[in-house]
Amino acid sequence: MTTGTYTFKSEFARYHHQSGYREGEAKGEANAVLAVLATRGLDVTDEQRRRITSCTDTDLLLRWTKRAVTADSTDEVLAS
Repeated sequence: MTTGTYTFKSEFARYHHQSGYREGEAKGEANAVLAVLATRGLDVTDEQRRRITSCTDTDLLLRWTKRAVTADSTDEVLAS
């Protein structure tokens, strides 16, 4: 049995496959941010949760995850 060897032939299929991958990656990063905040007992407002879960920039989400490890508040995590 082989897996992961299929090559999408149409531009449409390639685009949507990659788009789905990026969406999944961003969702996972957002969940990581929220998990660290919850583990540390930091409050997250509905607006902050919406901002985190709607973010698609995986680099920014990774920065937020790293900040969440040492931050004193969720505002500090999300500061620019």
